[in-house]
Amino acid sequence: MAEIEGWQSDTLSFTDQFQKQIIIAIVQEPKLYESLGIYIKPEAFEINAYKVIFREIQNFYSDYRSIPTKEIVLERLNKKYADKDIPEPVIENVNDIFGAKRLANSTSKCIEDSVRNFIQNQALKKAIMDSLEDLDDVDKHLNIKDRIEKA
Repeated sequence: MAEIEGWQSDTLSFTDQFQKQIIIAIVQEPKLYESLGIYIKPEAFEINAYKVIFREIQNFYSDYRSIPTKEIVLERLNKKYADKDIPEPVIENVNDIFGAKRLANSTSKCIEDSVRNFIQNQALKKAIMDSLEDLDDVDKHLNIKDRIEKA
């Protein structure tokens, strides 16, 4: 697994920076969202701010079939948090994602190739984590097998 760009085999995860670059690539290349992003669950992102931002992009796309601007994401987050302030890391990451320097075409292609691995590995990781409690019960081992096959 070490050969996958951004993959950290020791923690069974992708680097925080790689996860952020996935969102940057989706914002910069809407076709990437249309082909792969629709399969990513916000929970696949390990940083809460990325989950929140990606969920807003996903919700906007679901409503309008396009990727929102930075201002729209911030407006929607303001409504979501209504009586509370948007957490600072979320605002900071929205600014970073939408203000990121344009990714090189080769970087976008590399991210696109790696997103497939990201989706598969995060689904597998979730299946394994969900199965931990079932390891002690032999009668539930089939549940583990089913989860992993589905992932």
